[in-house]
Amino acid sequence: MIAGNSPDTLHYESLAFPGSEKTTFDVGKGVITKRYHGHDWDGHDPVVQRRRMPSEVEWKKFWQTMDSLHLWDWKASYYDPDMMDGHAWRMSCCIHSHRIKSDGSNAYPRLGHPQKTTSDNAAFSRLTSALEKLVDPGN
Repeated sequence: MIAGNSPDTLHYESLAFPGSEKTTFDVGKGVITKRYHGHDWDGHDPVVQRRRMPSEVEWKKFWQTMDSLHLWDWKASYYDPDMMDGHAWRMSCCIHSHRIKSDGSNAYPRLGHPQKTTSDNAAFSRLTSALEKLVDPGN
């Protein structure tokens, strides 16, 4: 388990099609920032929805959730080749010697078995919820 430290880097994005709405979370220097990119985001500045510096205890809870999701075992890609519209996502994170880069389109790591691909977004939803709690603990 990773202690209550913020990551060296973290980038998450979730892109919904059609409509091209994108939400991102970025961490740098211990501060997490959530941004919303509207329907026509290409070439437009995103709206910063929230920015804050989580406590050591909050980071510890986040890493406990990531450990329960086996984040470090996620595959590089999860894709459903039969679906074009829907949901695309990307997650990259680096802390100490741990590194992950993973992405997908209408497919996700299976909860409890991240080397398997599924259309069930339970693991991805838990990742998103954990990030939301960092940026907005009252959420």
